[in-house]
Amino acid sequence: MQVVILERNKLVGRKVARLFMAAGASAATTEEPGEVAALLDGADLLCADTFDGDLVAEQVRSRPNLRGVLWTAEPLRRSLRYLVETKAIDHVLGRRDFESPPRTWELTMLARRLQGVAAPPLGA
Repeated sequence: MQVVILERNKLVGRKVARLFMAAGASAATTEEPGEVAALLDGADLLCADTFDGDLVAEQVRSRPNLRGVLWTAEPLRRSLRYLVETKAIDHVLGRRDFESPPRTWELTMLARRLQGVAAPPLGA
């Protein structure tokens, strides 16, 4: 699985990339929305903050094999619009603030799920 991460905070982008790579994916990060289109060749997943949700929605609509994941530090109401309007965006993760990445366990579980790995049993 190839992941493209659009995150304005370089440290947050690196942490998210490390978590996807730990799950066996390859990851490319960028801070500039203009660079996203060039990185999407062969990508399976585009991740970004809801602030860039319009860009993510546009890209997943134009590429049928691309899926989108959003995260936000704002109330989820703004992000739900993208879930309803765009079928390829099916995950919105919360984060404490704009300087923090989404929760580690949520990203790891999401990466495993998107690769087709079954969730561990509750007793694990």
